[in-house]
Amino acid sequence: MIIYFCRARNRNRTMKKILDFKTVCECNRNLGCKTWHPQVSIINLENLNLKQEAVKFDFYTILLIEECPNSCCCGRKYYDFSNTTMVFLMPGEIFRMSEENTLPDKGYLLAFHPNLLSQTSLKSHIQNYTFFQYRKEEALHLSQRETSKITCCLENIEDELHHPIDTHSNTILSKHIELFLDYCTRYYERQFITRENKNKAILKTAEKILDDYIASGRLQSGKLCLSILSIST
Repeated sequence: MIIYFCRARNRNRTMKKILDFKTVCECNRNLGCKTWHPQVSIINLENLNLKQEAVKFDFYTILLIEECPNSCCCGRKYYDFSNTTMVFLMPGEIFRMSEENTLPDKGYLLAFHPNLLSQTSLKSHIQNYTFFQYRKEEALHLSQRETSKITCCLENIEDELHHPIDTHSNTILSKHIELFLDYCTRYYERQFITRENKNKAILKTAEKILDDYIASGRLQSGKLCLSILSIST
């Protein structure tokens, strides 16, 4: 009995450290946002004061981070854009921004429940948006122009949320979300190209340094001083 009690107490302590949002409405209520639609919401992340160390979302969640306190926590490299960062979460994922913050200090959160997609075209290919499976360190980093386009998509979703719910609401909202995700796909592909080109440049520089090192006659007994390849990535 004593062992069981201790385990139960530790489990409760862990649960208190994680804020578990089962529904979009519950998320709105805890984050101080009015519910316009029970399955979709856009939440302003400013002025939140969460006591829990992490948040669990039981629905699709997209974070648009306008101020990243530590760029390394989201995998940003010096050659990435730094205007805005996006993180994509599958239903059931647990998120923590950093040791100091549960959620970002500034930005927006787009939440939509899987039930929204029922009887919509998005349901059949939501799995094609593979960035929902990426880790936080594989976040998407946007340019100013890309951020403007993503913001425009959010505004379209927000506008539809304020329309009285009718038989067309779920279809129109899913179409707006699908377009939003298509732009994210385009920008992720751009990021892959940007990083690939940069990695090729780094490799070319490393090869030149190595060739010069060998040509200088400093390579002895098959040993190479790796400090000469101190190239920032």
